[in-house]
Amino acid sequence: MDREGLSVSNWRAPAFEVVKMYLCFTDGFIFSTFSLLKHLDEMDITVVAIFGIWEGICFTSWFVALKLCANIYNVTQRALGSMRRREDWGSQMEKKFMKKFLKSCKPLSIGYGKTYVIRNVSILNFFKFIIRGTARALLTLQDY
Repeated sequence: MDREGLSVSNWRAPAFEVVKMYLCFTDGFIFSTFSLLKHLDEMDITVVAIFGIWEGICFTSWFVALKLCANIYNVTQRALGSMRRREDWGSQMEKKFMKKFLKSCKPLSIGYGKTYVIRNVSILNFFKFIIRGTARALLTLQDY
């Protein structure tokens, strides 16, 4: 395999796109939930159905995408942990080399640098942002 294909710089652009998608999905859910809650009595039933179906499909698909990204991190973290606990590497030289090597290994993750990495907590934060953002929008724009 080509060494350039595994470089960190090749993963930065797609990871940044994941962060942008996260923000777009969060803002879209806040907008649609706010619209449904605030103007439910004024909307036609078809518009309510479109908003509801859109929210259900996108919410489920984004939840599954976040769960898969978090699963990648969890699996690689467990694999590295099991390798670090292993004691039978062979000779003392191999054991010393593998100990140094495994110290430098980090779990594979999807995110943007160290500032944003998708883990299981990210899924809970996503739900929290939607609920908090909708509540703030409803409180701020209650007279409009």
